[in-house]
Amino acid sequence: MVATGLVGLILLASGAMADITPAVRTDLAPTGTLRAAINYGNVILATKDKATGESRGVAVDLTQEIGKRLGVPVEIVAYDSVAVMGDAAPSGVWDIAFLGSDPAREKIMSFTAAYLEIDATYLPSRSIARACAWPRRRARTTSSI
Repeated sequence: MVATGLVGLILLASGAMADITPAVRTDLAPTGTLRAAINYGNVILATKDKATGESRGVAVDLTQEIGKRLGVPVEIVAYDSVAVMGDAAPSGVWDIAFLGSDPAREKIMSFTAAYLEIDATYLPSRSIARACAWPRRRARTTSSI
């Protein structure tokens, strides 16, 4: 069942306009509503307007589009921490989430291919950089649905 949902989610996210089968719809939105975990603790993925309460960001946009293509309403399940959001996976309170894959998370949930790559660097103080002969290198973080 999870494999069916993952294939369906990849097709949805890729823009492919394949017919959505009842099995895919049921796997991704078993309650008839797509419940998406959104981490407001990561402003790169989602923010909430303080005046209006409106949610914005790539994770919100992707959620809305997936719900539209599935033909189901969307419910945002809000989190302020990716750790708390990931820990909630086994509880079944959300159907999809936007977070980085790692070996510990892969034991309790399945991941699609990455939808976003973020270049991240660090900036040590000069004294630390000199003392440690700090190497200049780039790290890559990949996030998946």
